[in-house]
Amino acid sequence: MADGQSHAFESTVPFGAANVVTLCVSCSDGRFVLQTDEFMARFISQPACDRLAVPGGAACLAGHVPVWREGEVVGESVRFLQRAHDLKTVILVAHEDCGFYAKTLGIGAENMERFQIEDLHKAADRIRGSAPVEVKAFYARRAGGKVRFEAVVV
Repeated sequence: MADGQSHAFESTVPFGAANVVTLCVSCSDGRFVLQTDEFMARFISQPACDRLAVPGGAACLAGHVPVWREGEVVGESVRFLQRAHDLKTVILVAHEDCGFYAKTLGIGAENMERFQIEDLHKAADRIRGSAPVEVKAFYARRAGGKVRFEAVVV
């Protein structure tokens, strides 16, 4: 905020009271945020969806001991949002070169994608076991200066 500017911001986007029926659980890595927003709006056709962005995304729902508490919080958040908004679909997004997997879980680059795909399966199973929703998963990777979201069967 530059000197002399207002201390308030008014969005040009109208408030939408639309029925939100989709939740996106993704990593909070800022390098992938805008692309994930575009993916949800244009490919999933859900620009107004609930979002949970946490380091590692759905990794905390996969049963890793170092992030057990985070998994409980995110799991309860998913259950709450499902009840509150009668969610129909949960979208899980993992991405390449994830610092959470490298630094928190100690997974090297050569094994990271395999672990992330396994975690998407575990997270999908956990969500399905606690909420009556359809779960879809995607893996995001850099492709020619852009980001490609590839479906993962869970």
